[in-house]
Amino acid sequence: MKAIIIILICIFSVSGSYSQTTYIWSGAVNSSFSTAGNWSPTRQVGLISDILIFNTGTTLNITNVNQVTVGQIVVMNNTQLKLTPSTGNPKVISIQGDGDSPNNGQMGEQENIADVKYNEYMHEEPQDMATQKYNEYKTTEEIEAPKDLATQKYNEYKNPPASGMGDIKSAENEFDTNANEDLSIDSNSSLTIMGNDPRLSIYLKQNATAAIYGQLILSGETTHNINSFNTYAIAFKAGGSLVQSSPGNVFSNTGVNNAAVFENGSMLVINHTGALDPFALSVPSSKVTFDAQSNLKYNISNTNALKLSGRHFPNLIISNNCNINVMENIVADVWFNDIVIHTGGKLFINNLSNTIRPKLNIKGNLAINGEIHFPNNGGPQVNLNFNGNTQQNISGSGVININTGVKTLHIYNDIILNRDFTVYCLVVHVNGTINTNGYHFRIYNQYSSREQLPVGIIITPPEYVKGNEGDNSGNTNQNQSAGKNSSNLPETYSISQNYPNPFNPSTKIDFALPKTSLVKISVYDLTGKEIVSLVNSSKDAGFNTVDFNGSNLASGVYFYRMNAEPGNGEIFTKTMKMVLTK
Repeated sequence: MKAIIIILICIFSVSGSYSQTTYIWSGAVNSSFSTAGNWSPTRQVGLISDILIFNTGTTLNITNVNQVTVGQIVVMNNTQLKLTPSTGNPKVISIQGDGDSPNNGQMGEQENIADVKYNEYMHEEPQDMATQKYNEYKTTEEIEAPKDLATQKYNEYKNPPASGMGDIKSAENEFDTNANEDLSIDSNSSLTIMGNDPRLSIYLKQNATAAIYGQLILSGETTHNINSFNTYAIAFKAGGSLVQSSPGNVFSNTGVNNAAVFENGSMLVINHTGALDPFALSVPSSKVTFDAQSNLKYNISNTNALKLSGRHFPNLIISNNCNINVMENIVADVWFNDIVIHTGGKLFINNLSNTIRPKLNIKGNLAINGEIHFPNNGGPQVNLNFNGNTQQNISGSGVININTGVKTLHIYNDIILNRDFTVYCLVVHVNGTINTNGYHFRIYNQYSSREQLPVGIIITPPEYVKGNEGDNSGNTNQNQSAGKNSSNLPETYSISQNYPNPFNPSTKIDFALPKTSLVKISVYDLTGKEIVSLVNSSKDAGFNTVDFNGSNLASGVYFYRMNAEPGNGEIFTKTMKMVLTK
């Protein structure tokens, strides 16, 4: 095992009551944080300016963590540190930083560190530590006299290295990078708070700061917290993350509002079904600020950890098979950046308000390989706005169900489709261009725009209002002229690939009829046996969609076939393959 150099530097302030000791971990796991079993030098940890450095590059499990206050904690060199509290009352690790010590950590005008250290070792009635050091070196043959040590210490502190930390900074370049942070977790390192009872929390005192480049993990079956005295004191940097694998509210009422900031490229991960709304974004009592390109990720189904009303979200990520069902009185507008839903993930947004129709603003992209729904609960629907600052992409093979739960879809920005896109609400095109990119943008309602009808937009029934685009409430201008546009009828018979595909358990199939026809669409298994008839009736010319639910079928490959007969002897037949995966 790589040897670890242990360096002890003692620094006293003007009063002599504040000392600083740098501890470097040198022992095995399962040591006691409160009694310093594997710390060197060995003594009680907890002076308000002590610096604790974990840099073994291994996994460290430290138990029996008590109520302590330290000056600085650094986790570095690929070290995975886990702290477990001692029994009894809830515990808090308070991180002092430099701001609470007398004179803000500075010496008085007439004294400096060298003078204090010199006086300690040369005073006729030395302090306890000076006496201890005197006795230690008095019996050492290599030192001729105590005066030599005093002279040595005087010279060390009279001419300290420019870094102010002796060899520890010059020997550890990575420590140099975050040396000014009072809680520092470097890239590829982690700090885990683990406990079921009692809780163990982290509190940054006045002027203390944190920089998280690695992972801070709160784990167990009790509520652990992290908070600070100052705003924006806790910074999660690009690549850094806070992982909530414990219940409750991570950012409790202790400490200041906006205590933490998630910078671009960082992430807050929700991993516990009992997690409560851990923040309040841009509303009263906000605890967290998210930069636009930071991430909020849900890895587990949980409704109580996501509240929408009046909040500004970063990139929202719903993981595989994670079901988020928001049931909320949404009484104020909401802002999202990207919305990413992975395969099997679902997001339902239900507005339960009886009076307010909020705007849901999407500033980034939609990447939906799972499902997103806006159910209609009988009250006011929501208005959905695409209003980013750059081109917004709509992609994925999942379900985007913009149905009667949405009153109006407003488009204020350039949109490009990388998939077929279907809506069942009024679409008001205010600004920007719509590039269907060879895909279909189907509107089962009215389309309002000042521009000519973009290529690829299909309106059923073909109600196209050209003129003023309407107001933000979704009400079109009464002076607009409406007219039928027969060119929106399909020119040929067609049936599309089902979406999503593969699917579980439901999928949709679109088909187009240039003429009123007798249509039959059936599903078959691999043997050619008909499983179910989806359509068997006369259909008017236009675009249609049929749903298929395979919940009663086994996983596997199935086929669906469309036969269309307009009654003049023509027959259109086409067979497609689909995959059910459970």
